[in-house]
Amino acid sequence: MKNIGRTDYITEFGIDGYRVDTVKHTEESVWQEFKTECNFAFEAYKKNNPKKVLDTTNFYLVGEVYNYAISHGKEFDFGDKKVNYFDKAFNSLINFELKWNVKQMTEKDIFHKYDSILNNNLKDYGVLNYLTSHDDESPYDKERKKPYKTATMLFLTPGTSQVYYGDESMRNLTINGTVGDATLRSFMNWDAIAKNDTTKSILKTLAKIRSV
Repeated sequence: MKNIGRTDYITEFGIDGYRVDTVKHTEESVWQEFKTECNFAFEAYKKNNPKKVLDTTNFYLVGEVYNYAISHGKEFDFGDKKVNYFDKAFNSLINFELKWNVKQMTEKDIFHKYDSILNNNLKDYGVLNYLTSHDDESPYDKERKKPYKTATMLFLTPGTSQVYYGDESMRNLTINGTVGDATLRSFMNWDAIAKNDTTKSILKTLAKIRSV
């Protein structure tokens, strides 16, 4: 599908942001052009649908640059070159680093590090933090033994939080007979939300964090 097809969704339905997959497999100039087209389409939608405009927020573009870490700042290092995917393109990149930070650093040090980077080298940009995802075979707490720690670090670490379905309900991440990231994609454990006391407690904790 061409870029124009994707921007048509914006002008027709008012989509206000995209998550772009496998960003680093395409020349960075493509994403700069794509962001320009998205901005143009979003402004056209708002002009044509003034009663549906919720705020003055610009179009938001999140990129998945595999293995990008907040410690890289604006530049992803390919080894033979460094590429800035932020300027004129992405508002935010998915941060693959947090799960390692949580294992190796204190909460205070993590919060200080992220706050410092986001207010200096990445000022006016952001990162999308996660501790579990659909294609990361090494999530922070695969055995679901640290649900409160996971919730606390995911929601309180500076940046945006990416919640993978079941993070909030201790969904089992091990499916017998599967290999690789397939084991991360079990059915949602809806019963636990109503019956498991730990799950209900986690949800109440998340609700409190959310309301702050």
